[in-house]
Amino acid sequence: MHYLNYIGDFRSGFGYGVHTANFYEALKKHYPLIKYEYEGQMSQADFYDMVRQRSASVPGKSINMHIGSPVDYQYMQDHLGGITIGFTPVDYDYIYPIAREVYETIDRIWVPTSWGKKILINNGLSEKKIDVVPEGFDPEVFFSTERKLDKPYFEFITVGKLEDRKGLDILVKAFEKAFENEKAVRLHLLIANKFDPNIDYEAFLAACGVKHREKYILYPDIVSTQTIADLYRSCDADVFTTRSEGWGLPIVDAMASGLPTIVTNYSAQTDYIHQKNAYLLDYKEVRNQSKQFLTFSGLPHALEYFGNWAEPDSDHLIALFRKIFKYREKARKIGDASAQDMLKNWTWDCAAKKAKLILDHISSA
Repeated sequence: MHYLNYIGDFRSGFGYGVHTANFYEALKKHYPLIKYEYEGQMSQADFYDMVRQRSASVPGKSINMHIGSPVDYQYMQDHLGGITIGFTPVDYDYIYPIAREVYETIDRIWVPTSWGKKILINNGLSEKKIDVVPEGFDPEVFFSTERKLDKPYFEFITVGKLEDRKGLDILVKAFEKAFENEKAVRLHLLIANKFDPNIDYEAFLAACGVKHREKYILYPDIVSTQTIADLYRSCDADVFTTRSEGWGLPIVDAMASGLPTIVTNYSAQTDYIHQKNAYLLDYKEVRNQSKQFLTFSGLPHALEYFGNWAEPDSDHLIALFRKIFKYREKARKIGDASAQDMLKNWTWDCAAKKAKLILDHISSA
């Protein structure tokens, strides 16, 4: 009998932490798991040795999976017996050499989308070792409700940390132009970036040419998941001008909440967005010249090439803003369609069922 050593960061509340915790709760209903929380409290070598020692006392054969970036599981193959799986979103179309080397040391790579799989293959990794297992959302937290029609403001919302990849400069500038003559409109900006404590959010808005500050509700601090869910249900539409995504947790959460969604028609989200459930934002593909992510990744700053990503079309974004604002009933219908689609196909339980099929296949090999 096989079981899964399930390794990851359960507590951060961001990205990998949300993925790890929610996927664990769903997968444990379908496959035998042993939970290991990695928080950097010991070296990777010592941590994996601890996993190996504990696993040795468990009957059966182990499969080992670490949800995280490649640097989180680079010792897995050396320290653990059994099949090793690294599960990570692919945010960019270029896999830097250090990460590629780590990918090559493990048995299988799980990515959330077919776009991510294509990127890995394009960067020289074997298709045979790559599986697509989506992420998801919690339908107990993110769900659609009937919205008030007599609100004093039409409210848009976006969720995503203030960084180059999210394209928030494009979003705010387009919103300012789209509604320069409208008073009954607001934009909620949940854009706190805990990785950069020196960000001046007011200076960012000023640099985007904001003239009517009262139209923007800024959240410079991290808020709870429940607060985000409540805001999604109280707002009228959402917008994501991302330049590249590995999955897009806030996008799926917003769509599951029944919001008509403007989203860049590029990268990972193209696995679950289409003309009938979202407003697809045009873009052009450009060279990624941002070195911002090097600060977060620990990569050498001498690295000069980061691949390409999307540059959302500002004029098209303005047109979509106006379209949703003007044709509200049609927008609500698209929001309803997105909520139904997400509930049917993209919950964490849907993801766990797909994972079980792959784990059963690995177990029988």
